[in-house]
Amino acid sequence: MKPTRSSRRFTVVFLCCTACGAPATNANSDAGPDTIAPGEAGPVVDAAAAHIEIGTGDPGSFRTVTDGQQVLLQRGCQGAQHIFFALRWSGIASAEPPWITLTVVRDEDEMVVSSPYSLRLAPMTIRDGLAEITGLTPVIEEPRLVVGQRVRMRARVEDSTRSTRVDSERRVDVQWGPDSCRPHG
Repeated sequence: MKPTRSSRRFTVVFLCCTACGAPATNANSDAGPDTIAPGEAGPVVDAAAAHIEIGTGDPGSFRTVTDGQQVLLQRGCQGAQHIFFALRWSGIASAEPPWITLTVVRDEDEMVVSSPYSLRLAPMTIRDGLAEITGLTPVIEEPRLVVGQRVRMRARVEDSTRSTRVDSERRVDVQWGPDSCRPHG
């Protein structure tokens, strides 16, 4: 069967969105967009086996983030502002790509300042039981809400069935950074 113009257009739009890292939400959730609420409890995971390390970094680069550290808010190629997340984790076994959920929350009033960011994504690197994904970019629509502020970078990794998960967060200070858009090619 020959593809129609509309099916080709959908395919092009879908591929562009997924290639650019457009955030996805969980369409099966009755709770609305995926965010990590304060104090939200999850299924019990063996604490000795499960761990997330939150970092920052462009694709292929991981820099550990510690509480109180300064992180950069950067303008991306399409004009939105982002805090680059990078994650390393262990203890979440999943035959399919795991669910990754990222949320940025202003510390002073618990206001969620990032757009919903939840998607299934295969790790870029796995070694010695450690999985890693870098270059994740939740959108910060209102820079004035975070620049010069302390925020919480929250991360969750869940198995593909969302039956087990591990959460982590870092309290960081946000400052303007350089544009992250570089020439391609």
